[in-house]
Amino acid sequence: MKKRSILWRFAIPISLLFGIIIIALSVFITKTTKKNYEEDLYQTLVSQARLLESELTSEILLQESNTSLDSLVTRYASSLQCRVTIIQSDGSVIADTESDPMKMDNHLTRPEVQQAIKYGVGSEVRYSKTTSVDMLYVAIKHISEAGEFMIIRMAVAMEDIDNRVVQMNRVIWYGGIAAISLSFLITYLITQRTIRPLVLLTKAAQSIAAGNFYDIPRSNYQNEIGVLTRAFSHMSLQIQNQLEAIEAEKKKFSKIVDQMADGIIIVDNEEKVILINPAAKTMLSDIKEVEIGKSLAQTIRYYQIVELCNKTLETKKSQSTNVELQRTQRYVHVISSILEGTETIGVLMLFQDITHQRNMERMRQEFVSNVSHELRTPLASIRALTETVERSLENDPVSAKHFLSRMGVEIEKLDQMVMELLDLARIESGRVQLKKSPCEVSQLLKQSVNRMKMQAERAGIKISSQCSESIPVVLIDTERIEQVLINLIHNAIKFTPPGGEITLSAEVENDSIIIHVTDTGVGIAEEDLPRIFERFFKTDRARSSGGTGLGLSIAKHVIETHGGKIWVESKPGSGSTFSLSLPIL
Repeated sequence: MKKRSILWRFAIPISLLFGIIIIALSVFITKTTKKNYEEDLYQTLVSQARLLESELTSEILLQESNTSLDSLVTRYASSLQCRVTIIQSDGSVIADTESDPMKMDNHLTRPEVQQAIKYGVGSEVRYSKTTSVDMLYVAIKHISEAGEFMIIRMAVAMEDIDNRVVQMNRVIWYGGIAAISLSFLITYLITQRTIRPLVLLTKAAQSIAAGNFYDIPRSNYQNEIGVLTRAFSHMSLQIQNQLEAIEAEKKKFSKIVDQMADGIIIVDNEEKVILINPAAKTMLSDIKEVEIGKSLAQTIRYYQIVELCNKTLETKKSQSTNVELQRTQRYVHVISSILEGTETIGVLMLFQDITHQRNMERMRQEFVSNVSHELRTPLASIRALTETVERSLENDPVSAKHFLSRMGVEIEKLDQMVMELLDLARIESGRVQLKKSPCEVSQLLKQSVNRMKMQAERAGIKISSQCSESIPVVLIDTERIEQVLINLIHNAIKFTPPGGEITLSAEVENDSIIIHVTDTGVGIAEEDLPRIFERFFKTDRARSSGGTGLGLSIAKHVIETHGGKIWVESKPGSGSTFSLSLPIL
């Protein structure tokens, strides 16, 4: 376990505290004990010096040879294991148990001697050059019957006291080390038991950070740790519930964004892409691959969009513009809005595909233009014919009758155009009720060929149908589907030169019947193919001026109303094939 853990932060300081206390206690006990030893030894030496003083008689002191005096001090020194020195009042040594008095220095200046002369008793601890150890010197002042004084000094080595102190310190240190070890062990065990729930809480916090909310500790303790553990468990449960709610909302938001028909791109305040939905990728499919984290300018080729984002960030206001995506021939309306929280976090760019609206607007304009053009010609003809009839009615009745006949033709064209427009409007609005009934495809093709056979023969074109009797029955509005086929045959006759051929055929493909109307005519230019089913669109206005340009548009809506589709395949000079699919009954 790392030393930075709470366990070591408790155990080490407490052990250090015990160590400091034991060191301080050892120093205090050592000094106190040594002082007490010295005091006891001092009192002993004073007492022994008094006993020696009592045995010093005038006879002993007055002897010239000092034999009795030497014997006396030697006896005391031997019994007390100490050094005894007798010093006269002038400081000269007359007896000593360790050295020859005649060779010893004058002791009058010794501190213990001075204290004894002044106070009667003196003591001093110092290093002895004679014995080469620290000595405790105790001196008393002895006054003889004649009134003269001398100093009785006793000295004992401090080595014994030091040894005792060392032994005592050894005991104290051994006991201290044992106490420190025991305190460390007890502190370690208590701390480990105390912080065990904290360790579990730490692991639980790490698990929660990793997304695991199931390894949450439980505690039955009634102390602060237990309260903390239960609070932590409750908190983790709340966090789990909130994260699950956030994740659910995130999935819901992501699904909504992914399913939106409008494109969405979100960039941060540094114009880096942080979100793009599939609709935007599809809508902007001609740009580079959009990568999360790349700047908008690196990704999108259209400077209008980048400038719109820049302007939004600068002004903090919503902006909008229309952009033409030239490569995909799309028009998009871009709305750029600021995303704000406590601070600006980016820009939301909404892309709305308005290609259909633009195309519808273009088609509406073309429709108005085409209707105006188609109506202007017959109306101009009728006006001119009416004026001619008025001038010829009295003078040339035969010509007037001819012009009236021409007027009838033009009026019939106008009537046909109006009826087709009304029919197309009803089909597009869904107000036409189809009268569906089971129909055999082979019979449908034969009837259509029979109705147009005479017109084809007049144009020198061969027309036929090829259809197996086993083709399944379809549920259709027979009259309207036959009208579609007749319209396709009529167009084929119109654009197929004499000697050509028109063939109607049918086949089964998956769950549909595919009917083909194939001719060997002039074909259709590639650039006209996408617009062939538009209202009033004519591939060759010089050759198709006789029609209204509504037939294929009506055919397309009729087929789509039946749940099918219609398309064309053609190359100039190689004829055309119009195909339509109808669901099988």
